[in-house]
Amino acid sequence: MAVGKTISITSPERIVFEYTLADLGTRLAAYVIDLCVKVFFLIFVLLALGISGSNAESTIGGLFQSSLVIVIFLVKWFGFALMETVMGGQTPGKRLLGIRVIKADGEPLDFSSILMRNFLRVVDEFPAFPLIGGVTASFNRTYCRLGDIVAGTIVVYESTVDLQSPDFKVHTYRSRQIEKKELTRRLSEQQLYIIR
Repeated sequence: MAVGKTISITSPERIVFEYTLADLGTRLAAYVIDLCVKVFFLIFVLLALGISGSNAESTIGGLFQSSLVIVIFLVKWFGFALMETVMGGQTPGKRLLGIRVIKADGEPLDFSSILMRNFLRVVDEFPAFPLIGGVTASFNRTYCRLGDIVAGTIVVYESTVDLQSPDFKVHTYRSRQIEKKELTRRLSEQQLYIIR
């Protein structure tokens, strides 16, 4: 995990979680990776529709062009939201760089928050690339772009916990029975008489 600004969030169950906020450089790199994924997907769709529509009549060719416009619209407006919904607050770029979107108040990330933050991406990207979003995030103490502020979300580094085996032994009724049998096997009748 990267060293940087941390934030503590108290969940509704009164459990305090501490997260490291994703910095602007990491968020920008994830955005560029996601943009490349979207462009490659659109190129694939364009080639698939172009190849299948090239031999078609003009009516069917128009249908393929309309399909292309619809796909471009869906990818532009719902691509990031769909990825974050399916991947639990991540996109391919975020997953690759180890960051995730979470709610700023500790509540579970919901579809309406994801949709809101991604619909405002159009404003964040105005006039070109993430200019307004980058400026907003650079002046915000939690590095939130406009979409994050409105949706109540933050982007944090993934945290990993190394779970270890407990350093104590749990005795169950079955384990006690097995231990008792082992003990009676190792002790003589006289020793058992003393213990009882």
